[in-house]
Amino acid sequence: MSKINFSDNTMTIDYIDEEKEFTKKWYTQFDICQNPTCACRNITIELYDIDQKEKEPERRISFDLLKQKAVMPEGKNKSSTEDFQLAELIAYDFSKENWIHLQKIFFNYKKKLINSTPIDQLNYSFPMKKIERDGLMIGYYEIFPHAEKLWLELNNVHYLLDDQYCLRSTCKCTHTMLTIIALRDDQNALKANDLVLMFDYNTKAFEIAAPGYENIAKPKVLVKEIMRIGLSKIFKARHIKLRSIYKHFRKKKQKSLKKRKSPALSIIKKRTGRNDPCPCGSGKKIKQCCLQSISLGKNKRNR
Repeated sequence: MSKINFSDNTMTIDYIDEEKEFTKKWYTQFDICQNPTCACRNITIELYDIDQKEKEPERRISFDLLKQKAVMPEGKNKSSTEDFQLAELIAYDFSKENWIHLQKIFFNYKKKLINSTPIDQLNYSFPMKKIERDGLMIGYYEIFPHAEKLWLELNNVHYLLDDQYCLRSTCKCTHTMLTIIALRDDQNALKANDLVLMFDYNTKAFEIAAPGYENIAKPKVLVKEIMRIGLSKIFKARHIKLRSIYKHFRKKKQKSLKKRKSPALSIIKKRTGRNDPCPCGSGKKIKQCCLQSISLGKNKRNR
């Protein structure tokens, strides 16, 4: 049997094994994934003896906050079988309030990571061709799954906003594509296609991209509420952030492509036969293919 006590961002566990007449008190520290773009909802709790205050944790127990159950992490922080069994016993004693408190700690930490992690440390791979060629829009929650959710509330109905943005390098638009999901008692109230609006966060103008089915609130009413609670500023800030992340990704991608070409060029430099087939696979002779680009590069540097 376990007794769990929370105090702000700290937690203590009183564990009692009645069969073995064993009682243990632990104070805890939380170990949460440092990647703000990671979609997992696992939290690891390190257990320290409350009396001895040793430097290393005695046990490490992990939980899936979505499924509300004990898990056994793999890799670097792999749990032992004993730790997993203890986690199962403690999870059994968790109340609904305990799970909610753990989720609050998790999401607050993730929000801090989203705000504090430098752009150049975010590792996210964008579908660049689809963005540049097809104008694919990227959702903020695609990049940051645990970002703060944006809600509207009208006439006892909650509306969840899923905001997506154009990141094309040549585009300077100030739009967000908003999918507005009507929820009642945490369930989709419409059970059909949701309303989709193209909303300009600068001019506050909007167009209906998809009317949905039997919408509970009129688009004009929803947009008026969006402006009233000041979501336009949030959309703008999110768009700027996503554009910065994508710009950094494109630079890294282009740099990587340049490095990928360099081995073929080094092979060309080692060759002596100008009439040999070019190693790039074009089927042309070296002198008629990549050797020309090397010569042009040398000429530019000599100017």
